[in-house]
Amino acid sequence: MPLTVWTVADAADLVDGLLAELAPTGRIIAVDLPGWQAIPAAGRRAHVYTRRRGTATRTFAGLTGVEQRCITIETACESTLAVKLGEHRTGMIAASAWLLRCPGALEATVAALKPGGVLVIVGHTERDAIDIATLTDTHILPLDFTAYLVATTRNTFDAAVAIPAGTEVDAATTPASHWGVGVWRQTEKGGGARG
Repeated sequence: MPLTVWTVADAADLVDGLLAELAPTGRIIAVDLPGWQAIPAAGRRAHVYTRRRGTATRTFAGLTGVEQRCITIETACESTLAVKLGEHRTGMIAASAWLLRCPGALEATVAALKPGGVLVIVGHTERDAIDIATLTDTHILPLDFTAYLVATTRNTFDAAVAIPAGTEVDAATTPASHWGVGVWRQTEKGGGARG
């Protein structure tokens, strides 16, 4: 699958683009997802699991009344996320890479997806990128790998392009405002290839 690069204004713009591109059905589950406020702004219903209740509450307060009625917010931690995800059957789960570090959460996510459902994992750090890349092996995850994309702001993209070819790039010179996004789809039969 070729790498795709998107330029976005911010995390909410990224989520909005994913909704438009993937066209999920039904209620969306968002797990520790930056930019989740784009879901109700697009007129979609969502159940939001967050590690930071205060931040989610402030974001929620900035939504319109109609948007607020589309959202349910619930706190989750590493030890409770898998159980909470097991309570759903959904067409899309969009999560930060934190989900991958919660015991049993990935398995619960796969089980919660309806046939044709989409899993989106959004990473922001080098560790996240490695964790997402590891999952692109279809022998690890029983879903069909669909795409990997990098999303960044226009300024960050322009700064990265401006680095001369052959220049040694390190953490101090690499633009950091980008997201790595992995996308998988549940097959109509309820799972992809297993190893």
